[in-house]
Formats: sequence, C-alpha cells, structure tokens
Amino acid sequence: MQGAQVVGICQNMGGGFGSKGNGGGVVHVWACRLAKQLSQPVKMLYTRREEFLAAGNGPGSIQKFKAGATKEGKIVALGVNQISLPGLGGGAVAAQPYQYSVPVVFRTQQSVTTHEDSSVPLRAPGHPQACFAMESFMDELAYKIGMDPVEFRKKNLPANANAEAWSRQLDTGAKAIGWENRNKTPGQLKGPLVRGMGCGIGAWSGAGRQGCVVDVQINQDGTVTVSSGSQDLGTGTRTYMRAIVAEELGLDMADVQKNW
Repeated sequence: MQGAQVVGICQNMGGGFGSKGNGGGVVHVWACRLAKQLSQPVKMLYTRREEFLAAGNGPGSIQKFKAGATKEGKIVALGVNQISLPGLGGGAVAAQPYQYSVPVVFRTQQSVTTHEDSSVPLRAPGHPQACFAMESFMDELAYKIGMDPVEFRKKNLPANANAEAWSRQLDTGAKAIGWENRNKTPGQLKGPLVRGMGCGIGAWSGAGRQGCVVDVQINQDGTVTVSSGSQDLGTGTRTYMRAIVAEELGLDMADVQKNW
C-alpha cells in the first residue's frame, strides 16, 4: 500500500552493538520494503551460508613480536608489527602492548585488503585479537626467563587503578584452579588428549555513563508505569528497572508495568 507505515519491533537481543548495530544493513532494508509492499509483517532470516557471506566477519589479524625482558621479570622493550585483515572494509586491532606497561615500544600497524566481506564490530572490536596475541607472547616470555606466568604478568601491569584489581584477580583465579599443580613445562605432555591451564587479562572501554533518564508514571488505579529508552539486550533491563522502582515506592513488582 502506497504510504503505508512500517513499524520495526525489536525484542530481546544477544547484544545491541557489533553485528546487530548495523541498522542500515541490506537485510533490514529488504524486510522493510517487503512489509511496506505487502502491508504484512515480514521476518527475514539468513541461512548459515548467507550469514557468513553477507553479515560481515570479525577482523582477522597477524601479529609479530620481539621483546627484551630482565631476569627479574620486567619487559624493557617491545617491537611489534600488527596486520589487520578487514576484508573489503576497514578495521584495526587494539594497540600493543595491550594492557601491559613497557617503557620502550616500537609498533607498526597496517591493513591488508582481502576479497571477502567487510569486517564488522563484534564483541569488543579489535580487543580479542590483541589480547590473544599479547597473552600468548607473555606466556612465551615468562617461560624463557623461568618465571611463573602469573607473577610475570603482575610485574608488568601499568601503574594505575586497574593494576591492583588485576593483580588480585590473577591471584584469586590461580588459587581457585590449583595453578601450582599445573604442568610447568609447555609441550611436555603427550597424547591425543592433554589438559592445560592458562591465565590472562583483558579490558574493554564500555562503561555506564551519566544522563540515563527513566520516566515513572503513577496511574489512577495505583499501578506504576516505568518508561526507558534503553534496549534490553537479554541482560534483564526490563526486570531490574521494575524491581528498582518497586523497591523505591514500596510496591510489588506486579504493580509496576514497563513501557519500552
């Protein structure tokens, strides 16, 4: 129908960023056009093959390291070449030495275009690639100088607020998994099935910010409606909004309705 209104209804998602943040994607446009032409709701789903061909991929990366460390466990210099593989689009990986502190760093970064779909931001864009590469290298350095990988990481944490928390978390995790009982010589175990232990740290810059506004409406029948522009990513936003308002007003959650 000419001029028919199209309403998009977004239910809970596994994440509102990354691959689901590309609101102008082709599949969304097709769905809206078909819904407008048919005056009917339209749901479009990729096949598994289409998902890999048309929904975008996480960027690949090749990273080469060279470093110097003291016998006491301090990294004194790092050279790294980071190559990003964004397909036909753009994209980069987080800079090295990632979350660690190194006084002298020489870093080069380049992108190599390949004949595949453009990369898209998935979870923590550019961080998993940098984290995996750096943490693997940290293990190799620790082994080379004969130091416990947990202690080696703690010695190279930055002098900021994160260091104390990361140090405490590394100790807690090591104790919980029986770190002292691990195989201390990499590659020593043989056979079709071996079991190892690992450790590492990571970060992402996403965080809560000021400015969130929630409207609370008290209705004539005594019920309450809470309205927020926040999307529920499957993390319980709708539930805890109602719970907070109910607690503040001394009501049961059943008396608080959501309006998203």
